[in-house]
Amino acid sequence: MKNKPIQVDLSRFRSPSRDEYVSLDALVCYLVSFMADEPGESYVVGVGTDSKIYADKIVFVTAIFIHRVGKGARYFYNRFYVKSIMSLEERMYQEANLSLVVSQELSEILTSAILNLDMTKYRFEIHVDVGMNGDTRGVVKQIVGWLESCGFIVRSKPKAVGASTVADKYT
Repeated sequence: MKNKPIQVDLSRFRSPSRDEYVSLDALVCYLVSFMADEPGESYVVGVGTDSKIYADKIVFVTAIFIHRVGKGARYFYNRFYVKSIMSLEERMYQEANLSLVVSQELSEILTSAILNLDMTKYRFEIHVDVGMNGDTRGVVKQIVGWLESCGFIVRSKPKAVGASTVADKYT
């Protein structure tokens, strides 16, 4: 990558349902509480990032979501802007890197938060906004392979709703 990796502010995730900003620690408390409400259900916790180019800047949105499988979901997002020029491939790597950084931090905090609870029915995923159709097909294998080598389950388009639907809503 020509540009340095973008740093994400882990202290400001917005909850659209609560209309407030929360830190990553507070967000984890919300996720644990959401799972504790119905501990027998299955959950997917995930992170996805999307970006969009505007005239003089690029907006990046990283979303964190929790899906109670078959019974609804909640999400939080972080939006920020950069003033640099990037190719499409470079933007896709920046998106993946942002999701990876947030996922590493989130999964560590979440794992220690639920150690004492009987909540083993959840999986953690990274959703990437790349797919085998369209302009991003040239980087799908590299990005998915990179994130999987870091130990994460990775979903690409069309199954990457955390990136291509949730985060995309705020770009």
